[in-house]
Amino acid sequence: MFSDLSKNMRRRLYVLIGWTALSAFFLAGYLLFVEWVWQGWYYFIWPVLSGGIIWRYHFPMRSTLLALPWPVVLKYVGLVYVMVMAEEVLAASLNHLSEGFYFPLYIQRIGQFWALNLLAFSGMAWGTYFVFSRVYFSRIEMFCVLGMFGQVSEHLVYRLLFVPDERIAAFVLMPLNFWVYGLIFLPAFFVLEDNPRKRMRVLWRYPIVFFAIVICSVPFIVFLDWSRGIVSEIYPPRAFIP
Repeated sequence: MFSDLSKNMRRRLYVLIGWTALSAFFLAGYLLFVEWVWQGWYYFIWPVLSGGIIWRYHFPMRSTLLALPWPVVLKYVGLVYVMVMAEEVLAASLNHLSEGFYFPLYIQRIGQFWALNLLAFSGMAWGTYFVFSRVYFSRIEMFCVLGMFGQVSEHLVYRLLFVPDERIAAFVLMPLNFWVYGLIFLPAFFVLEDNPRKRMRVLWRYPIVFFAIVICSVPFIVFLDWSRGIVSEIYPPRAFIP
């Protein structure tokens, strides 16, 4: 299935798959035999559910998206927002189960997770669109860009390098988080990959896309931090998302 990739890329993917399997094994063992943490199951449910649906309906989904008579930018960014909202229903559900279940509060939690993460993901949505729509990246390269940025966004790299007590947890979560972020953006890639785009060397295109994500994220994150300090009740409790 990876026959069209270079040998180095195939090796990296096989390492990632092996790392993912090992992490899933240890996380499942911890959740089942050490401590049941509802939020931990997110790393199994989202990749299996979203990945399975996309895999099963890839061709009709792609055809439908390409046939929509909308501007490409609206399709790309809109798809990211739709996937974020779907993913956050799951995140809100599992977080709420950790505090019991009360239906009115559950609906409130979904709205809170939407409010926070639609802002948090906006910079990634717009930054990647500005670059991916102009510079050629293969589908798997676009997937990897978001998977790698997810390690920074979730502070896993920081925790691995600078928080000794959390290094093992960060190491276990990193490959699982890679798939989470990549799958959120995967349907949006379908609307770009057939468009003519400029070829650029790896040395340039990867720094450019990461720089674009960071720059586009700044106003959204600044607004999120500011508004969270003023109207914190519209966002999830910091016990769920610090």
